[in-house]
Amino acid sequence: MRVRNVLMVLLMHALITSVVCAQNERDTAVRKDKRELAEDESWIYDDLDKALEVAAETKRPLMIVFR
Repeated sequence: MRVRNVLMVLLMHALITSVVCAQNERDTAVRKDKRELAEDESWIYDDLDKALEVAAETKRPLMIVFR
């Protein structure tokens, strides 16, 4: 019974650790993408009014991503 409890605790620890690591990797990737897109003039990042204005001027549709 004791071995089973120890194995269960180790398994839970491994699962929690993997979830936390995956979340950290995703956060890092999102921050990197945001930095790169904010510097790129061909993308409008975090300015809906400007995006709507440019879309109306160029008669092109918008692609909006909510995170």
